[in-house]
Amino acid sequence: KRSLLDAVLALKEHLQASGETPGVYVAESGIYSCQNMTTLNTAGVLWASRVPETMTEAQAIVREEPSAWQANAEGTQHWWSRVVDLPQGRERWIVVRSEEGVERARATLQRQAERDLASWTKHLWHLGNTPFACQADAETALTRTLERLPGWIQVQTEVRGISKQAKPGRPRKDAVPSIHVWQIQATVVLEPAALEAEALRRAAYIIGTNLLDEEAWPDKIVIALYHEQTVAEKGFAFLKDPLFLASSVFVKKPERIMAIAFI
Repeated sequence: KRSLLDAVLALKEHLQASGETPGVYVAESGIYSCQNMTTLNTAGVLWASRVPETMTEAQAIVREEPSAWQANAEGTQHWWSRVVDLPQGRERWIVVRSEEGVERARATLQRQAERDLASWTKHLWHLGNTPFACQADAETALTRTLERLPGWIQVQTEVRGISKQAKPGRPRKDAVPSIHVWQIQATVVLEPAALEAEALRRAAYIIGTNLLDEEAWPDKIVIALYHEQTVAEKGFAFLKDPLFLASSVFVKKPERIMAIAFI
């Protein structure tokens, strides 16, 4: 976080000194923090970055359902945006969702939901075989257990009283039940609507930027700019490839490294 920030500020100074336009700095969420964005804003750096989903504001905004989503011509990507006021200044947050991302989220969530269904079915079966002295104890235990229930699992429960013999074994025909206990019966099913809502939420991500002029920088242009990181990432993959032999090149001057890379 620190080294990348220093590199951006140094690059901006070099470009301005040479008469070039600094352009827009694009990054993943690792660079994003209140302190870093304040530093970039103060230095006049234009940026677009993935907003980490650990932020409370980010978690809230991806759960919202706007009145309308915008879409690209192919209909494979959807987004909506909002200007938010944050401690580091005003930013435009663009919530993006792609069809490919939704399909991945659905598949991942379905596997997780099936594991959760099996786990909760087993857990509630054990709870259902636990006798309780009174109805209140059974309902308290059930409430405490369901606090950890995922939103995509629906449980139908019933707490009922059962009369039984105190001693084990087959009772006599004329025996009268001597104790009364309470047990829980539960049925566990998946909730399709909740699963779909969670998949859509997981597929959404936020691109934050201080490019507030939507006429000069429409949402779709900022989204495309953010995804252009793949060009640089492929370049770094080439430099890291063993076939490039970068690890076996030993030079003392940065100019020599630049020359070799250029060639």
